This record gives sequence, structure tokens and C-alpha cells, in this order.
Amino acid sequence: MDRDAIRNILAAHEDDPAGIILRLAWEEGLKRGEILALKWNQVDFERRRITLPDRRVPLQPGAAEALLRWRDAQGEAARDDAHVVLSLRTKKPLSGASVSAAAREALDTGGMQGVRLEDLRADYIRRAAEAGGEGFALRVSGIGASTRRRLFGEDDTAPDSYYITEEERALLWQTMQRNRAGSAGVALCCHSRRI
Repeated sequence: MDRDAIRNILAAHEDDPAGIILRLAWEEGLKRGEILALKWNQVDFERRRITLPDRRVPLQPGAAEALLRWRDAQGEAARDDAHVVLSLRTKKPLSGASVSAAAREALDTGGMQGVRLEDLRADYIRRAAEAGGEGFALRVSGIGASTRRRLFGEDDTAPDSYYITEEERALLWQTMQRNRAGSAGVALCCHSRRI
């Protein structure tokens, strides 16, 4: 991810839907569906956060400034219950395809061919982990376990916690022998095959 190129693209699209879409993905870590659904009453400029159904995301200074300018440009259309991302021409919410197309065009024009909204969100999560640790990144991004493994490079087929000592292996074998007919024995047998 060329972060300088992204910053240049954002500067070139300060006052249009593409810029807001890209900022919400890259600076706030929102998914496309969250960008589409975002309403002004979810953006708290005073507390500097965006409140989503499953989490609160800190509002970054650059995003806050851009959103304030965008809200002012929307005028009366920027009611509390109105969507943040609107068409400049119709003042109506954009469709998912329109959001993706606006982002794609801005990224391609800025020399970031092949970069998707999902990639911008992934970079946000990595930067959040660098700044506040993995726990913070998971909390503000709302990602699931499979995305976490993909982003942070974990191999869940053989994590360190699955390696056991010979003593633990012997205790496991004894427990399995005692509980072979019970549910604990079945669970332990299944688990032992992964070791």
C-alpha cells in the first residue's frame, strides 16, 4: 500500500463523494456496506467518533475535517437521519455499485490500480494495530477470526498452543482411555488428531 499515493488521492478528491468514500475506508476502516448505511447522527464530531451498530470508531482528524466540509456542502440535505454519502447531483444515497465505481475511478486515476476498498480497510486495521496494538485494531474494526488470521498472518492449523509436551501427551492418553465412551473422550480424541 502506497500511503503517500493514497494521501495524494484524498487531497485531489477533498470535496466529492469519492474522497469521502476513500476516507471512510482508509482513515476509519469502514466496509462498503457501512459506508452506504452511514448517517450523520452516527458521526459525533464532539466526541470524535463514529458509532456503528457493532462498534465505535475513533474519528481521525483528517476524516473529521473532510466530513465537516462535506456536511456543510450538503446544506439542508445533511439532516441527522440523512446518509453521509450522497450523489452531488441528485442529493440521494449512492448505490453499492456507485460507491465502488467512484472509489475505483479515483484510485485508478491516482495510480493505485488494483487497490480496492477492502484493501484500504485492511491497511487501516494494520495501522490501528501498529498504533494501539492488535486488540485495539480488532475492537475498532470489528473483524472476525478469519480476517484476523489473513491480516496478521497467523496459521490457525498449528498455533503454538497446540504443541504439547510428552508429559501432556501421556496425560491426554490416560484421560482418553478413562473416558473413551463419554463425550469428553470423543472430544479429546478429535483434538488429539490435530496434534
